[in-house]
Amino acid sequence: MAEGLLEESSEEDYESSKDAYDSNELEENSFESDEESVEYLSSSGESSDGEEFEDQGSSSSEDGSYEEESMNQFESNTRSWNMKNSVGSDTWMHTDNLSSDDEEVGNRIGRVPLHWYDDMDHIGYDDTGSKIIKSTEGGDLIDMALKNADGNNSMTVTDALNGKEVVLSARQVELIRRVQMHAFAHPEFDANPDYIDYFSGVDPEPWGLNSDRVPPKSRFQPSKWEQLMVRRLLFKLQTGKIQLEDLKAKPAEKETQKKDFILWKDDDEDVLASRKGLQHIPPPKNPPPTHGESYNPPEEYLPSREELEEWENMDMADRPYGRFVPKKFNSLRAVGSYEHSVLDTFERCLDIYLCPRVIKKRLNIDPESLVPSLPKPSELRPFPTTLALEYKTPEKSIIRCMGVSPDGLYMVSGGEDGFINMFEVQSTKLIHTWNAVALINSTEIKPIVSLQWNPNSSHHCILAGVGSFVILLKTPTPKDECTDALFSSIKETNDSSLTTVKWTSISEGCLLEHDSDIIHVSWHHKGDYFSSNTQSSLLIHQLSKAKSQQPFTKKTSTSAQKAYFHPNKPFLFVVFKTEIRVYHLVKQTMIKRLLSGCKFISNVDIHSSGDHVVASSLDRKVVWLDLDLSQTPYKTLKYHTKAVRQVRFHPRYPIMASCSDDTTIHVFHTRVYNDLMRNPLIVPVKIIKTKHELVNHLGVLAIAFHPTQPWVFSAGADGKILLFQDMYGS
Repeated sequence: MAEGLLEESSEEDYESSKDAYDSNELEENSFESDEESVEYLSSSGESSDGEEFEDQGSSSSEDGSYEEESMNQFESNTRSWNMKNSVGSDTWMHTDNLSSDDEEVGNRIGRVPLHWYDDMDHIGYDDTGSKIIKSTEGGDLIDMALKNADGNNSMTVTDALNGKEVVLSARQVELIRRVQMHAFAHPEFDANPDYIDYFSGVDPEPWGLNSDRVPPKSRFQPSKWEQLMVRRLLFKLQTGKIQLEDLKAKPAEKETQKKDFILWKDDDEDVLASRKGLQHIPPPKNPPPTHGESYNPPEEYLPSREELEEWENMDMADRPYGRFVPKKFNSLRAVGSYEHSVLDTFERCLDIYLCPRVIKKRLNIDPESLVPSLPKPSELRPFPTTLALEYKTPEKSIIRCMGVSPDGLYMVSGGEDGFINMFEVQSTKLIHTWNAVALINSTEIKPIVSLQWNPNSSHHCILAGVGSFVILLKTPTPKDECTDALFSSIKETNDSSLTTVKWTSISEGCLLEHDSDIIHVSWHHKGDYFSSNTQSSLLIHQLSKAKSQQPFTKKTSTSAQKAYFHPNKPFLFVVFKTEIRVYHLVKQTMIKRLLSGCKFISNVDIHSSGDHVVASSLDRKVVWLDLDLSQTPYKTLKYHTKAVRQVRFHPRYPIMASCSDDTTIHVFHTRVYNDLMRNPLIVPVKIIKTKHELVNHLGVLAIAFHPTQPWVFSAGADGKILLFQDMYGS
């Protein structure tokens, strides 16, 4: 298609030149002088009608003889023109001197508008720097037109840049005319040359279109590097490292959210991550100074008085230039030294020193996958949830201890006023009250520091510690012969083996007098043995025989805080300030030492299985200790905001509760498995916000579980006793 266009255009140019010569009656004797030819060419180029070049490139006649005759006439006219031309008459239609080396350039002003020199007497400067004076000979454009229109057959133009007149040759005029007519500038240009078949001598048939051989694809690749890159991409596509969906980037799928960025960012995060070794992030460079920091800033950057007053009241981080205030100077020499340069440099060095500029690689782990899957609290019922009953004492004093009968019908509490109150659980009725201070014949009011109901259901008695006395009281409940037989052997005698303990029989029960104040008392699970901790000794007593003994040395007895019996083994847990020691009563040796990690242990309770111990501390911790696992805590629970006073296991249900001075009770589901390979399950299920009030920064001081129901009793410093039951519907 392109060859056809070229062929058509060349024919049009040829026909147009021929018609132009024919229309102006170019014959053999028409060109008599060079002046006449120049005059004819200029008149033909300035034709307004354009009829001479209207059908350039096409012939109006379809007769081939006419075309051949015109061609011969055109060649004869051209030949006559060449013979009569005085300047290069033999070569002017075939050669052009296009070299710019011979051009004379007189004016050295370059390409600038000449109207800049309209009001001056010169138009520029030559190569020596001298002025080029304007020439007045040429005149204006009218003078030039009149000059060309007179009998002088020459084409003269004015070079305004160099201020001289230039006479155009006939070939230059012909070239200008052909360019104006949108034809080929050179008449001798052949747009359709004859085809020359270049043949190397090799048989082209195997390599032509008829050949069945397909050239390799590597022939079409410009370089081996691109071939290697293509192979790599194909390998990644085959192995699945690159998906076709990833290569099709859609604008709608681009993330619109703001991405995280590095504070000291000079490189992309991906580039930094690909580096080997320490991934150091260089600090950013200081930004270049702005117009306001110039010595001669514009007027709009200079602050006014109001802006200066506002600038002084602004924070340093909100000021546009920090400590710098834009000022104007007449010259750069008038600018003095910056008074805050040392301080600004120090602060920048301090920022660079303190800011971490090392990328930290974080593991991409879902936090929820690290948390063990725990059952829902609704699946772990029953457990106490709602306040059901409230027990009122005659004197609202601080209640520090309480106990529940084995059948769950009665509950006793001991207060700081020295009274022991007995209630009926279902009706909240106060059945009986003992004045422990009157029983020990003391004139000073002493608190009930420890209180516990006999765990044996056949023994209806209470164990309490008041001052230096341990009191065993018979309860006004239906008794049997076992309780009377238990107290029948008690006589008012001093134990010959221990002179520090004195047994005394009274109508309500019996008294054991010690040489120092009682700290804690505890029953054995059979209901015959009990222990008492004083400030100077740890003793074990037998009620049926009215005998006492001191199984430990003086040092151990003095530092011991509390003692508890194992539920089914001859073990004794002795509680110290920060640790728990387990002793074998038969072998009389220490078999285990448990480290709690607490600062001060407030209470300890033993699971019914005997393999787990839980301890509460005044530093807000609840520690679970597994005797078969380790001497360190298996779990450390820290949910309370203040000191934890007591912690208890339910004797039947997998429930544990702890009370604190923050007036709350935390209930946990604690399931202990018979399989020794499975760890205990501890799940917090309920936080009971009690109605106890703080008195001298003391909240809930004692709790006790109902022996047969998932209920919990709480006693506080405000003198209230509350019962919480498992009412899930409320």
